[in-house]
Amino acid sequence: MTSAISYQLSAISYQLSANALQMVLLEVRSAVSGQRSAYFIQKHRLRYAHTARTVAWNRLRRYDLRHKLNAEC
Repeated sequence: MTSAISYQLSAISYQLSANALQMVLLEVRSAVSGQRSAYFIQKHRLRYAHTARTVAWNRLRRYDLRHKLNAEC
């Protein structure tokens, strides 16, 4: 009877260690997929960074011109 209990305990212990290993592997996979998405976002941002700076600069020039015209009136 004692050997049956020890066999069950070792089987439970083995199952717990297998589940722990599986959880670690899932965390590693999610970290890698997170890095891929961050890389994709950075690549996407770099592609359109020049356009964003140009739009911001033109918007600033329009505001400056509008401010000067309002000050003269």
